[in-house]
Parts: sequence; C-alpha cells; structure tokens
Amino acid sequence: MTNNIGFQSFFYDHMREGSPVNRMDIKDLNAFISKNKNNVEQKMLREKCNGRSSRTRPRDPDEIKILDYLCQKNWEEAEASGKIKYLSERVWYYEFD
Repeated sequence: MTNNIGFQSFFYDHMREGSPVNRMDIKDLNAFISKNKNNVEQKMLREKCNGRSSRTRPRDPDEIKILDYLCQKNWEEAEASGKIKYLSERVWYYEFD
C-alpha cells in the first residue's frame, strides 16, 4: 500500500478547518509537487509489480518485420481454422482458445 502522508500533511496544514485562510495557493502546491516528484517516481518504480517490465528500447527493423510476419501467419491460420468470423465490415469475432 502506498504511503501519501507527505501530501496529506501538506494538504491539512494548508486547508485546516477553522483556519482564517482556507485556500491553497497553487504555487505552494506546485512547489511541493516539484520538490517530491523524483522521490515519488523512484518509489513507484520500486513498488512496481514484479511482472514483465516494459520495453525501453525501440525495436530493430528486422525484428519488426519478423513480428509482422508472425502476426500475419497467426491471423491467416485463425481464419483458415474458422476462429475468426466477420460479422460486418468493421465487426469481427475472434474465438480465443
């Protein structure tokens, strides 16, 4: 569970009920966000699920061609086996295994 106490304390200090001024200055909020942005981003990366990481480099042109070819072959096989049904020009039904 993420901990957002920093923002909560900032918010409640500036928006306390009974305070003579119950408005938050947008400059203060932007300064707070800028000050804590790097820490928040680092924390989000650390807490990221252990699943598959996202791609950080562009695909090689040969890799793109190979993946396109494999996708086309898979589509053609699905069409041939009857897994794809064309209901109308823009509506298809694909039967997943």
